[in-house]
Order: sequence, then structure tokens, then C-alpha cells
Amino acid sequence: MMSKEKHQDCKAYAEKWEKTKQRESEILQSGAFVRCSALNHKTYGVHVIFRNKDGQEIGKYMSKDTYHALPYGEPFTVEDYAKVGELIDAPNNFDVAAA
Repeated sequence: MMSKEKHQDCKAYAEKWEKTKQRESEILQSGAFVRCSALNHKTYGVHVIFRNKDGQEIGKYMSKDTYHALPYGEPFTVEDYAKVGELIDAPNNFDVAAA
């Protein structure tokens, strides 16, 4: 049986997750593309896929510094990353050989 100590933060984490999902939903409803996947890339640093509310996807290459400038687990858009560093158009799917 799990102790109360192991679950003392569960409610706070669940509430944070719900707020994050609500923020993502609001961003998607605005028509923006939100980060959904990323893969290291030999040439460009990171290949990032962004998805909109209709399931359409676009890809962007960016440096690792640009990618890591925004925290994981939060919904960020193409525009958010463009404020941090240079983005280059990329395919909307991954080339695993380039990883």
C-alpha cells in the first residue's frame, strides 16, 4: 500500500496538468500551431513539428539553444520560438536518417 507521503503532491501536479491542457486548448482554438514533437537533427540542431487544432502539421528547424530556451511540458507556438531564435522551414515529418 502506498503511503500518504508518496501522494501528497498528486493533487497539485494534476491541477497544474489541467491548467497546461487548458492553455494548450486556448492556443489551439486561436488557430496557432503548438509544439508536439521534436527530434535531434545532424545539420540544424533540432527538427520540431507543430500541430494545429485541425491536425495539420508544419515543421521547423532550429538550434538546440533555441529549442531548449522554452521549458518542456508547456504548450509553445512557432511564434514563441521565433522570438527566441532563427527558425527554418522544414518538412512536417521526420527524416530519421538525419537524426
